[in-house]
Amino acid sequence: MTTELPINGQSASFEFNPRYRCVRNMCHVVTATKALIFVFIFFWALVITSRLPVSLTYGIFFTLVAVSTIFALKHERHGLLWPFTVYSAIFFALTLVTSVVFICLAFAFGQDIFDFFETEEIVGNTTAAPPTHERAMSGSSFFFLAAFIETVVIICTVFCYWQMIVVYRCKEYFEEKHLANMPIVVDDPQSISSAALQYALANGYDQPPPVYSDAPQPTAMDEQHKY
Repeated sequence: MTTELPINGQSASFEFNPRYRCVRNMCHVVTATKALIFVFIFFWALVITSRLPVSLTYGIFFTLVAVSTIFALKHERHGLLWPFTVYSAIFFALTLVTSVVFICLAFAFGQDIFDFFETEEIVGNTTAAPPTHERAMSGSSFFFLAAFIETVVIICTVFCYWQMIVVYRCKEYFEEKHLANMPIVVDDPQSISSAALQYALANGYDQPPPVYSDAPQPTAMDEQHKY
């Protein structure tokens, strides 16, 4: 004897779950992931056409990420979003480490570097003018350049973190949608009645899903004979 517990995704509240919304609840994570993979392909197309030194390993990895993500978005296969999720996590880690190292170096050696650019190097007699060597950059210019680079790195870090979260939640959305439309087969209908109710309440269903079984179902007459 088997029992099927169909979980109809049409009434599931996860379709409107704020967890699967982004950009201040204006965009769905699936739409955002499509935009992100487009930006990903466009960026690496520029890298390849610019003839920048990109190894064969990187090219294979980026091709795998693009192809698997496009296939996952087209067929709603949550497992194929793992390469894009891993790629986002790797770049988030790299930009985070770069940002932290840059800040530590600025605190440790910022004053020395600033003094180095501010100090004029005069060769020969100090009364002789003008100096024979001139700095290519002043201390203030170096400070603003370093601040600009650090700002760019921080923005990239925040973007990579946001991208990682969006892609991972898109994977969760496809996974939950797949489970919501897949019946659960069990052996004993009576043993899952409370579990079905708890699942329905926990996942925001309007009412507990009905239980279907190949066993004879009690009729109204049977219910009256019970009392």
